Amino acid sequence: MKKLVLSLIGLSILLSTTTIFGQDELGFASVPNSPQFRQQQIVKLSNPKANQLLSSVYKKYDSFSSLQAGLLVTAQDGASKTSKRGTVTVKGKKYKIETPDQLIVSDGKTNWLYLKRSNSLQITRHVPNDDSFFSYPAVLLKKYQKDYVTKLIMDKTVGGKQITQIDLLPFDDQAHYKKISVEVDKASFEITKLTIFENDKTSFTIQVENLETNTSSIVDSMFTFDTSKVPDNKIIDLR
Repeated sequence: MKKLVLSLIGLSILLSTTTIFGQDELGFASVPNSPQFRQQQIVKLSNPKANQLLSSVYKKYDSFSSLQAGLLVTAQDGASKTSKRGTVTVKGKKYKIETPDQLIVSDGKTNWLYLKRSNSLQITRHVPNDDSFFSYPAVLLKKYQKDYVTKLIMDKTVGGKQITQIDLLPFDDQAHYKKISVEVDKASFEITKLTIFENDKTSFTIQVENLETNTSSIVDSMFTFDTSKVPDNKIIDLR
């Protein structure tokens, strides 16, 4: 299982970076360009227990044939904070994300973005590996981990569950985000919360609620969109 979509509340995957190297706490002045050296240094600086826990998370999510969950997405920009609830359904490369305002559907080949208030639809070709945190956070987290140093932050109890917080800090300016913070249920190896920091003022938090996996009721027909429900003049086809 592999995927996750950042257009839930107009969130596109962001760009920003504060490096660990250069004039930083670790005292490195420069980093050689060798990819091998870079990966060796990331592994060397990362916390082994954090990496081991994340590996268990990836293995757990890879075992799912399908999943369905509620999402609480909070966007913060300075003092402004907005939250929206939604649901995500995933089967293989197919996914569906629904909020009160939007419906995003992908069959792995075509993406449909339906705006409910305006009854308008945008159709695009699905781009392989164009993953999003919404449909499959574990896979995208694994994708980005190669650019980040992992740190084991704390263990805590949340709602009776033992939760471990791991932060991913950018190794250099190739990283997309200033920081990614992930909270994992130590018993189930499931992600309960993911916070993406674009900079000091802007962040997006995804809380996963009521996760159900390997559900037989999730079928392929759920991942299509009937364009006949939308007037032709409100359909933008960008394929």
